[in-house]
Amino acid sequence: MVATAGPDQGGAFVKAVGETNTGGIMVPDAWYPGAQNALTHIMDQMYTAKYGGNISQISADTAEAFSAGNALAAAVKGTHSLSNSKIISYLHSGVTIQTVQGPVKFNSIGETFGLTFVFQWQHGKFVQALPVGAAGSVKALFPKPTWGQGG
Repeated sequence: MVATAGPDQGGAFVKAVGETNTGGIMVPDAWYPGAQNALTHIMDQMYTAKYGGNISQISADTAEAFSAGNALAAAVKGTHSLSNSKIISYLHSGVTIQTVQGPVKFNSIGETFGLTFVFQWQHGKFVQALPVGAAGSVKALFPKPTWGQGG
């Protein structure tokens, strides 16, 4: 089962559907709590210091917002300015920016280009399953376990 949103919401998703119902559910995204990225470590420290819990409870929405902040901070640093037009020009220049979601760049009209993965809940953990062979990917759980049977 693939959902377009929801399974990437960490603890909120598990609470909503029940842990024994998460097994095999997949979602496309650009970040997950196990991402091996120095900015993920920084975001985790900042988030858990303020809200408590642990990294597995952080939703992908938090990472998306943090990534937007990473991009803005890079543009302000790169332009030495808070001018919207200078920031836009910088971002549209094709420069690659490091974010919690990995490297990203924008084209001349603001479309973003970055990595997208498919994640799956397996045995109570949210793991990267696709693309096959990508660093960090594990074998996808198939077929999906019966509802209430875990997996």
